[in-house]
Amino acid sequence: MELNHLRYFREVALSENISQAAKALYITQPALSVTIKKLEAELGYALFVRKGNRIRLTEAGQCLLSYVNSVFSLLDEGVEKARKLADQAGSALRVASAFGMVQHITDDYLGQRPEPRIEVSCCAVDEVVDRLIHGQADAGVILGHARDIRLEERVIMTTPFYICVNTEHPLAGRETLRVADLEGQLLFCSNISKTYEAATRLLESAGVSCNVLMLDEHKVLFSAAEKGLGAVFCIPMMNSPGSGDSKFRFLPLVDACESGQMVLLRPKGRYCTEALEDYLHYLEQWFARNEELLRADVARRGAG
Repeated sequence: MELNHLRYFREVALSENISQAAKALYITQPALSVTIKKLEAELGYALFVRKGNRIRLTEAGQCLLSYVNSVFSLLDEGVEKARKLADQAGSALRVASAFGMVQHITDDYLGQRPEPRIEVSCCAVDEVVDRLIHGQADAGVILGHARDIRLEERVIMTTPFYICVNTEHPLAGRETLRVADLEGQLLFCSNISKTYEAATRLLESAGVSCNVLMLDEHKVLFSAAEKGLGAVFCIPMMNSPGSGDSKFRFLPLVDACESGQMVLLRPKGRYCTEALEDYLHYLEQWFARNEELLRADVARRGAG
């Protein structure tokens, strides 16, 4: 069955007249009549009932027409999307992330594969979601689920939350922590990655009173901890530069009522280029390795 035969069938069905359809298709009337007869013979059933100069669809023909219309609609959509991709050839892949670490991972990726151009924007969770929905980003990474029907979600890392303190902090001598150990502590959380919401839920669930302060910048969070001003509620990136910094102690919260989940977001129905697929695969592998390191860390401390 040829695509042109289906196009001819649709035109005849719309005009209900062989002569008019032939003119619209720029072919002769006999050639069109032969094509329709061949299509009916191939299908094994009649598509039209002929009455004088006019022809009407049979019930089977009406059914087929609905599917043919869908085929051409999808084809037109595909052509348009392909045209946009062609227009964007050579443009950068756009990634929105609520974690600055994604920029480091991307730099590692580009060090091995310098061909694609990838732009990473670090922004708050709500903005990540907004950019994806409005076509301003091709992929996003957030903490927790967006729960938006317009987006595909895939969990790429699950891990306990940690508390980061400097080596002089009263909690620094511990191997693990329980949520109750945070009673009365000053706890810094990221306003960008929304760790504040997770920390608040954990504290309320355990009935713990804790001073929680939101800060925007990743560097500010850990600078405050380094100076001994308080502790940071976070998820460590143990396979990144500086993860073994002796200035800090990262202590897992072993009795928290929920775990931290890093979630990869993609707009539903949007074509994913080969370059983007390769990059996202690298990103997922990176977070999978980090999850393994964190599991090993918890087990080493005797809490696994």
